[in-house]
Amino acid sequence: MPADGDLYNRDFYAWIRTQAHAVRAAASGGNLPIDWDNLAEELDALGRSERREVSSCIDMIVEHLLKLSVPPAQAPRCGWIETVQRTRRDLERVLEDSPSLRPEVPAMIERIGPGLARLVAANLRDSGEATAPALARLHAMTFAPEQVLGDRLPDPPA
Repeated sequence: MPADGDLYNRDFYAWIRTQAHAVRAAASGGNLPIDWDNLAEELDALGRSERREVSSCIDMIVEHLLKLSVPPAQAPRCGWIETVQRTRRDLERVLEDSPSLRPEVPAMIERIGPGLARLVAANLRDSGEATAPALARLHAMTFAPEQVLGDRLPDPPA
């Protein structure tokens, strides 16, 4: 198995990036009937897709952690907990396949937090559960990577 095959097995995302770079480098010196530019673009797109999957999982986890932390409604809590647990499992699988994406997790969490706080705040307003303290707490909340990736859940609001 070539050296890149080992990287493929250890870190899919890093392998994709390496291969896209190699395809671009080979395009300048090869006369093979291969559409080098589009092949490299497709490899890059595959890498972006892997990265988007991580971001999407983080988005889902943080949204539901916010919901679990703020609103007084008790009925949907079980569903939110299940969503967090299932999505954490999915995220861990992607990060196992592509560990080079793990260092990007903190920036992804930081980037999506404010938008999700606005989304959850709108949901609270729509359901009539938006109190000034709940909204203030919601907009002040942040999550560390270990809170998103770990197994703890927020305590129910008092």
